[in-house]
Amino acid sequence: MKKRLEKASNKLREANVTLNVQKWHFSQPSMKFLGQLVNKDSIKPDLTTSTLLSVDINQLSLPNEEDAATLLSESGISSGHLLFSASQKDLQATLDKHLFDNLFATFGIRDQARLTALSHPSGTSNGWLKAIPQVSLGLAIPGPEFVIGLRIWLGVSLFPLSPLCTCLSTIDNYGDHLLGCSQGPMRIRRHDALVNIIYNALSQDHPGVLKEQRASYDDGLCPGDVFHPDFQHGRPAYFDVSIRCTTQPAFISSCASCAGVAAAAGEVAKDKKHLAAVEKVGSDFIPLVVETFGVWTPFALKTLQNIADRTTPRSGVPRKVARKNLLQQLSVQLWSNNAKMILRSWALQGSDDDDNPLFP
Repeated sequence: MKKRLEKASNKLREANVTLNVQKWHFSQPSMKFLGQLVNKDSIKPDLTTSTLLSVDINQLSLPNEEDAATLLSESGISSGHLLFSASQKDLQATLDKHLFDNLFATFGIRDQARLTALSHPSGTSNGWLKAIPQVSLGLAIPGPEFVIGLRIWLGVSLFPLSPLCTCLSTIDNYGDHLLGCSQGPMRIRRHDALVNIIYNALSQDHPGVLKEQRASYDDGLCPGDVFHPDFQHGRPAYFDVSIRCTTQPAFISSCASCAGVAAAAGEVAKDKKHLAAVEKVGSDFIPLVVETFGVWTPFALKTLQNIADRTTPRSGVPRKVARKNLLQQLSVQLWSNNAKMILRSWALQGSDDDDNPLFP
């Protein structure tokens, strides 16, 4: 025992850690630590003490009056404030949300839109970061592209000199215009990368799946990135993939409070333009819309999960794994090609290593 104490003391001394002898306790059956009672068998809340927090009840967003009354009756009230112990997790969660909302409000509108998208419950915005870099599964991102993707994800400035886009508009510091511009460099390549993944997955379901097979009708042709001859209920389906910018001026305020607004608007626009015409020829029109930060519409996400499920009979992979793999492949390609668009823009401007943000 003595030797172990000496060894521990020496380690603390080497680390320049100072201990208060008055707080040293040995051979205790239990002890209080951070509001908990700790012993050899368990860790339990210390209900003999409680913490008084000066929090105005009116500032808390409690679920409803009944829940609020329950929380208050369990907690105790003092002069319009809440008295509660460390074990009251529901109330703590409410306080945490209140503090988070206050912090979130300090960010600018662009960062709010970015963070709202990146924290979407589906997790599709962050799949590329969680993917194991396997080349065979299309989950590897080259170093420079990964660095740029991470800068976009973190909201780091990419164009401090505000150069011109190929459409002759000024590119903002964060490259938002470039990623959403209809004339941006490598825009088609980014789109085609997503189409190829969806085509490969659908090809495992039916041998008659085709790319670039458009639906013909009286007034012309409807877009069809991928055609499936029998997707649902014996009807052919035309899949149309499109990418909308999360931070485009028309939707940035809405995206700051609700993830996926830009994608949802894109889906509505696609349906309005093509749905009736495709259904007129006895087929289904299936728009798959994603935002530049990786948020798919609920309809697109459900459809992608359906597509992944159809690959399992041939691959033998469990559905959960198949869904994860497909969404990660799409996430990796989206973010990799976002980065490629930035790198290509730098190349077109002739930037060298001295003014390229990739080489600080």
